[in-house]
Amino acid sequence: AVGLHYLLRKQWNRFLMSVIIVGAVTLPWILISRKLGGTEYLQQLILVNPYRAELGTIGFSELLTRIGKNFVAYFGWELPRGILPILPARHAAGAFPIWGFLLSILWLIGFVPFLIKRWERAGFYVLVTLVICLIWPEVWSTLRFALGILPFLIFFSIEGARNIARWLPKVFTPSFSKPAGAVLAAFAIVVSLYATLSSASEGNDYPPNWKDYFAAGAWIQVNTPDDALVCCRKPYLMHLASDRKTTYFIRDEEPGNVLNQMELQGVDYIVFDVLGFSDTPRYLKPTIEKFPDRFRMAWKGNFSYTYLFELVEADTTGN
Repeated sequence: AVGLHYLLRKQWNRFLMSVIIVGAVTLPWILISRKLGGTEYLQQLILVNPYRAELGTIGFSELLTRIGKNFVAYFGWELPRGILPILPARHAAGAFPIWGFLLSILWLIGFVPFLIKRWERAGFYVLVTLVICLIWPEVWSTLRFALGILPFLIFFSIEGARNIARWLPKVFTPSFSKPAGAVLAAFAIVVSLYATLSSASEGNDYPPNWKDYFAAGAWIQVNTPDDALVCCRKPYLMHLASDRKTTYFIRDEEPGNVLNQMELQGVDYIVFDVLGFSDTPRYLKPTIEKFPDRFRMAWKGNFSYTYLFELVEADTTGN
């Protein structure tokens, strides 16, 4: 966004300086990430489904389909409910998101004129983020990827309402636009405050499967060596819960390959979760079932079928 801002203004020195500054800040993180094994996001971006690597890479027609699905998801559900939290979540509503699209039309009426007139960083930031959201794998189409632009979209929603008031002078007097903007801003604040307080007043306990997942991490932290390596479905989250090094089991339908990878990595413990994702029953469960002598149960969840296994040496004595 910063680069586009300076390029379109032909401010070459500032463009070059921004590239150098961003590069200087980003390069250490790239090198650290590569040293720790790299990131899979760029590779996952071009996959049909990041959780089903065997489906291959995405083609042009699949990309258009993805953009279409993401457009409905973000402009119909995710962005509108971020602006007005009283709107229904995507999974809770079976109807066409008419209110969501109406709200998206409103902020677009504020955003598009702003972008055309100003061509500056704030507008480019929103534009680039929206493009990334549209081409991102649709299995990850959630509001979390657009949180950075949400304050701008609230502003553009108010500007959109004011633009409509300015464009319809026979319906609204010119003096109507500023009070209308203030009223809409107050409404957005009150609605967000109401949604936040309502959420805070509800029960904040985790569902049973997630409760056991965190409980497994707590057990690992107390009962395993500091250098233990834990293999699980959500390694970053388990690292926070257990304070242990974590890794992911490979997505391979051959159980022998999954087990061999664990041995090569030096895995000590394996978390069998029931979080609802397909990888655990698809890859981990068949491995445990085929090699039951290699997985010794160390802990069992209290609320769900969550288990912690210790990876043990193969019994070569025949006993």
